[in-house]
Amino acid sequence: MTDWQFRPQRRTIKNGPGMPSTLRMTYLPGKLPILAGMFILCCGPLRSQGSRQSAAPNTAPGLSPAQCERGSDDQDKDGLDDRCEHELAVAFAPVLWVDPAACGFDRSVSPARPGGEYLYAVQRSNDTHQIRIAYLPAYYVDCGWSGPKCVLVREMCEGHAGDSEFIIVELDFDHNAKKWDVRGIFLSAHCLGNSDGRCKWYRGTGLQQFEWIESPEGFDSPVVWIARGSHAAYPTRASCDSGFWLFDTCDGNRLGIRFPVRTKLQNIGSRSNPFMGETDCVAPGRGGWRSALADSTLKECFWMPNKPFRGWQRSRAGTAPTPYDRHLRETASF
Repeated sequence: MTDWQFRPQRRTIKNGPGMPSTLRMTYLPGKLPILAGMFILCCGPLRSQGSRQSAAPNTAPGLSPAQCERGSDDQDKDGLDDRCEHELAVAFAPVLWVDPAACGFDRSVSPARPGGEYLYAVQRSNDTHQIRIAYLPAYYVDCGWSGPKCVLVREMCEGHAGDSEFIIVELDFDHNAKKWDVRGIFLSAHCLGNSDGRCKWYRGTGLQQFEWIESPEGFDSPVVWIARGSHAAYPTRASCDSGFWLFDTCDGNRLGIRFPVRTKLQNIGSRSNPFMGETDCVAPGRGGWRSALADSTLKECFWMPNKPFRGWQRSRAGTAPTPYDRHLRETASF
């Protein structure tokens, strides 16, 4: 898959064929305004979810639940063919709307993006016809917050050498239409008691908060707003700017990066068989890129609660990040 990015160019856009409405994006008073709508270069139109029901139409390439279960390539022993897992992860990879001027933005890789490992995991949901895809950016640096709001809570504003935010896309297979639909999206935002109520699943009418962009593969991917510095994930700019008791902001977000899924090596497997049986932990560069922001001697053990993660840089000050294992188990039942 080819990584790609795009930039907003105009105040409004016209949606694609069959969707004549004009997209408008909003922001809270008191925040710096950005372009209210966007024209997407090279990457297809950004589409409003307002006219849709509880799902975002998508069709994964020739894969049904039965085909996914009958496949012979299942190295992580979770009952799903690894080829199926990879193709679904590619097809539904979200677009991260980010601030390219934020701390930790990685220009040593191509395309430039918030520094991270960008791994994924796939598992069945409780319903055998549902599949969940966890997108794990494994950010190298959490920059915390700064400014007057941190005068009285300086310790809370400190960052740390790694960040375990994530996005989960839940799919359901429509046997009549023979396609996969997005039925739910989980966004992490300072979870484990610090979320301001924003660390949650979006289902039903909650999916109407998202905008969707048609990817080069022809699928609709959700657009997720990533807060500057903290990487908390939100469905809209307004929800980002009001997140974490107004500490979070997406004022400078003007660049879209599709979550890069290039190789099956980015699949971290399952708890019963981590990383396709190769190892329990992962060092930087598993996705095929080498970043100047990560210490190549450090590792994270994504499925190992007894092996604490100390971050991706030995020299960075601040508290240790919460490991992914706890986040996935306790907040999203993954």
